[in-house]
Amino acid sequence: MSTDVKQARWPRQIPYIIASEACERFSFYGMRNILTPFLMTALLLSVPEHLRAGEAKDVFHSFVIGVYFFPLLGGWLADRYLGKYKPPLALPDCFASKAVFTTFKKLCGSLGSGATCT
Repeated sequence: MSTDVKQARWPRQIPYIIASEACERFSFYGMRNILTPFLMTALLLSVPEHLRAGEAKDVFHSFVIGVYFFPLLGGWLADRYLGKYKPPLALPDCFASKAVFTTFKKLCGSLGSGATCT
Protein backbone atom coordinates (compact mmCIF):
# COMPACT_ATOMS: atom_id res chain seq x y z
CA MET A 1 0.00 0.00 0.00
CA SER A 2 1.60 3.17 -1.17
CA THR A 3 0.33 6.57 -0.14
CA ASP A 4 1.63 9.85 -1.37
CA VAL A 5 1.74 12.11 1.59
CA LYS A 6 2.62 15.67 0.75
CA GLN A 7 5.06 17.05 3.20
CA ALA A 8 4.20 20.53 4.41
CA ARG A 9 6.76 23.12 3.32
CA TRP A 10 7.44 26.60 4.54
CA PRO A 11 6.63 29.42 2.13
CA ARG A 12 9.61 30.81 0.18
CA GLN A 13 9.24 34.22 1.84
CA ILE A 14 10.02 32.97 5.36
CA PRO A 15 13.84 33.47 5.14
CA TYR A 16 13.32 37.08 4.05
CA ILE A 17 10.91 37.73 6.90
CA ILE A 18 13.34 36.24 9.41
CA ALA A 19 16.29 38.21 8.00
CA SER A 20 14.31 41.45 8.04
CA GLU A 21 13.21 40.85 11.62
CA ALA A 22 16.80 40.12 12.66
CA CYS A 23 18.01 43.38 11.07
CA GLU A 24 15.25 45.34 12.76
CA ARG A 25 15.98 43.90 16.19
CA PHE A 26 19.73 44.37 15.77
CA SER A 27 19.22 48.02 14.81
CA PHE A 28 16.71 48.71 17.60
CA TYR A 29 18.63 47.10 20.44
CA GLY A 30 21.92 48.56 19.23
CA MET A 31 20.44 52.06 19.13
CA ARG A 32 18.68 51.54 22.43
CA ASN A 33 21.88 50.57 24.20
CA ILE A 34 23.93 53.52 23.00
CA LEU A 35 21.27 56.25 22.99
CA THR A 36 21.28 57.30 26.66
CA PRO A 37 25.09 57.41 27.05
CA PHE A 38 25.34 59.36 23.78
CA LEU A 39 22.73 61.83 24.95
CA MET A 40 24.47 62.36 28.27
CA THR A 41 28.00 62.75 26.87
CA ALA A 42 27.49 64.50 23.53
CA LEU A 43 24.04 65.77 22.71
CA LEU A 44 22.73 67.26 25.95
CA LEU A 45 25.81 69.27 26.89
CA SER A 46 23.75 72.46 27.10
CA VAL A 47 21.68 70.94 29.94
CA PRO A 48 23.18 71.27 33.43
CA GLU A 49 25.04 68.12 34.43
CA HIS A 50 22.74 67.20 37.31
CA LEU A 51 19.71 67.29 34.96
CA ARG A 52 21.23 65.38 32.02
CA ALA A 53 20.24 61.92 33.22
CA GLY A 54 16.59 62.93 33.50
CA GLU A 55 16.60 64.66 30.09
CA ALA A 56 18.32 61.65 28.50
CA LYS A 57 15.70 59.38 30.05
CA ASP A 58 12.89 61.54 28.61
CA VAL A 59 14.42 61.49 25.12
CA PHE A 60 14.99 57.73 25.39
CA HIS A 61 11.36 57.09 26.27
CA SER A 62 10.22 59.32 23.42
CA PHE A 63 12.42 57.24 21.11
CA VAL A 64 10.84 54.00 22.34
CA ILE A 65 7.32 55.44 21.94
CA GLY A 66 8.21 56.44 18.37
CA VAL A 67 9.56 52.97 17.65
CA TYR A 68 6.18 51.46 18.45
CA PHE A 69 3.95 54.24 17.05
CA PHE A 70 5.49 55.13 13.68
CA PRO A 71 5.37 51.59 12.21
CA LEU A 72 1.63 51.58 12.90
CA LEU A 73 1.22 54.95 11.22
CA GLY A 74 3.46 53.95 8.30
CA GLY A 75 1.62 50.66 7.84
CA TRP A 76 -1.73 52.41 7.77
CA LEU A 77 -0.51 55.02 5.28
CA ALA A 78 1.15 52.41 3.06
CA ASP A 79 -1.94 50.21 3.00
CA ARG A 80 -4.20 53.17 2.30
CA TYR A 81 -2.20 54.90 -0.43
CA LEU A 82 0.21 52.35 -1.92
CA GLY A 83 -1.78 49.14 -1.68
CA LYS A 84 -1.24 45.96 0.26
CA TYR A 85 1.43 44.32 -1.88
CA LYS A 86 3.86 46.97 -3.17
CA PRO A 87 5.41 48.21 0.12
CA PRO A 88 6.24 44.78 1.57
CA LEU A 89 8.06 43.89 -1.64
CA ALA A 90 10.06 47.11 -2.07
CA LEU A 91 10.75 48.60 1.35
CA PRO A 92 12.69 45.72 2.98
CA ASP A 93 15.34 46.13 0.26
CA CYS A 94 15.76 49.79 1.24
CA PHE A 95 16.05 48.83 4.91
CA ALA A 96 18.57 46.08 4.26
CA SER A 97 20.73 48.29 2.03
CA LYS A 98 20.75 50.99 4.75
CA ALA A 99 21.87 48.44 7.35
CA VAL A 100 24.66 47.14 5.11
CA PHE A 101 25.83 50.67 4.22
CA THR A 102 25.84 51.74 7.87
CA THR A 103 27.79 48.63 8.89
CA PHE A 104 30.49 49.19 6.28
CA LYS A 105 30.65 52.88 7.11
CA LYS A 106 31.23 52.04 10.79
CA LEU A 107 33.82 49.39 9.94
CA CYS A 108 35.71 51.74 7.62
CA GLY A 109 35.53 54.58 10.13
CA SER A 110 36.98 52.42 12.89
CA LEU A 111 40.12 51.62 10.88
CA GLY A 112 41.69 54.93 11.80
CA SER A 113 41.64 58.54 10.79
CA GLY A 114 43.78 58.18 7.65
CA ALA A 115 42.54 54.78 6.51
CA THR A 116 40.22 54.35 3.58
CA CYS A 117 37.97 51.44 2.91
CA THR A 118 37.86 50.29 -0.69
